Amino acid sequence: ILLTIMVGKHKGEMSTVIQPSTIQGQTFLDDGKRLYHFIPDENTIYVSPSSKTFLPSSEKMVDWLKTNYTGQITSRRKRLGRSVRILEFEPRHQGLPSRTIVVDSELPVMQSYVAHWESKKINLFEVLEIQPLSSPPSSISLPNNSNTTTIEKFGPKPVKDLMVAAALLGFQPSRPKSYPLGFVPYAEQIVGKEAEPAYGTRLTDGMALVTVYQWPYSGSRKKPLWGQYEPYYVDRTNNIAFTALGDLPPSALKTLATAQAKSQ
Repeated sequence: ILLTIMVGKHKGEMSTVIQPSTIQGQTFLDDGKRLYHFIPDENTIYVSPSSKTFLPSSEKMVDWLKTNYTGQITSRRKRLGRSVRILEFEPRHQGLPSRTIVVDSELPVMQSYVAHWESKKINLFEVLEIQPLSSPPSSISLPNNSNTTTIEKFGPKPVKDLMVAAALLGFQPSRPKSYPLGFVPYAEQIVGKEAEPAYGTRLTDGMALVTVYQWPYSGSRKKPLWGQYEPYYVDRTNNIAFTALGDLPPSALKTLATAQAKSQ
């Protein structure tokens, strides 16, 4: 994904997609509390909680990162007219990708993020332009006019009571005691649409972010896919489907989805 980013201290960050063409022009504004997603083709702004409201603390992320990766600053240079640091991380668990990250030296912005595995090089995203706002920063706002529609999304909603979640979902979600590859859960949520909810478990190893989804694969709420994604595993006993999405190779995603499923 190629992006242009506008960032302001205490105001948040707004990124606009330049490529791929399928989401070109879409804009994401994250103020630390809410995430606003503007789709110009629909002239609609979708609003949901910012991931920063449920991400682990930076201290915990660093602890997990140290456990699962070895890393170093390999160089410092200029990019987009700004001073940046190049960080290299090697995983301790076989099958996970190594990562090259370019971080702005002054702004809270990651300029480039590349993953490497099995001779593949995947450019997860790259920023082509950074626009720092003035100090004191002016406000950041999305394109908006009288015809723009704003829609509050159904989720993600935190799971506070598993019995309540099971009643809403129509099945008892799986909750493993532990996960492979050094991953740990940091949030459990009801996600998707109100009429078609799913259970999402957010996982991290301090670097990668993965969500394992589980949803009914049979009965009145049957859905063979999660969005456009096929399940990695289907529990034929309880007829629950499992898939995982995140910045990992498919083999690792399948391992995490299967671990969640087989904990039943």
